[in-house]
Order: sequence, then structure tokens, then C-alpha cells
Amino acid sequence: MPSSTTSPRSSRAESAAASLLTLLPFMREQLMKPAEQTLRSRLAPQQFFALSLLAHHADPVMMSELADKMRVSKQQLTAIVDRLIEQRLVDRSRDAEDRRVVRVALTSSGHAMLGRVRRDARRALAGQLKTLPPRELAELETCLLRVREILAKTAPAGASPEGGAR
Repeated sequence: MPSSTTSPRSSRAESAAASLLTLLPFMREQLMKPAEQTLRSRLAPQQFFALSLLAHHADPVMMSELADKMRVSKQQLTAIVDRLIEQRLVDRSRDAEDRRVVRVALTSSGHAMLGRVRRDARRALAGQLKTLPPRELAELETCLLRVREILAKTAPAGASPEGGAR
């Protein structure tokens, strides 16, 4: 007969999940929202997400694959990509071997825009963090690197902490 008690590992996982669910909204509200305001002045959040994912690929990505990664419908992605094309941030093309397949890739302007937005968002976030004492900043950086390292172990094969493929 199975035991009704939970294993120490399961209990720890539940506790860690509860801590993350408490921390993430706080981080979003206190730290990420100001950085997102920088982003929104140039790109819609979905556009930024699409550019970020495309930046992880040297070759053009199938629209269907990008839609899956973004968890949006192909129709929603088409509208996002159309706006990015209008801004000359991405190019769309048909696959040479299968004309039914549509691929999308960052342009040099897209790479440059993504770099500028990331830099400005990083500066906005750093502006908030620089109010911390140096010792706490160093401790935070160490902890964040370790959290990233640990959480990478839970990611599906081929995923990177930045949201794209490795």
C-alpha cells in the first residue's frame, strides 16, 4: 500500500515552488516593470520575445517553430512578424526545398535594435540595483548565477536560460 506521506525531495520541491511563486511577482513588479517601460517605448513585448528567440539561431527559423516557442497561434505570429517586417527588423522567406514552409530571420537592423533594447533595459535595472550596498550586490550576483545554474538542470534539452536554443 503506498504511503500517504510525501518524500523529502517532493516536499523540498513544493517549498521551492512556493518560494518561486512568491518571488517572481515581486521581481516583476519591482524590477522588471521599469525595465519593460524602456522596452515598450520601442517594441511590443511579443515583438521583443520574437526577436530574442530569433537571435539564438544563425539560420532562419520556421514560423511554426517560432509560434510554438512563443506559445502563440500561427495567425498571431503572422501579425507580430508583419509588424517586425514593416520595421525592417526581420525577413520572411519561403523554404527553398518546401515552398509551404515559411521561415523568418533577424536582419542586421533587428540585431542592432535587440542589442539597444537589451542594453537600455539592463541599464534601467542596474539603476535600481545600484542602490544596494556593494556586498549585497555581490551576494545577489552570486545567488542569481547559482539559481540560473540550478534551474538550467530543469530545462528541456537544447533550451537556454535566455529562452532560445543552445
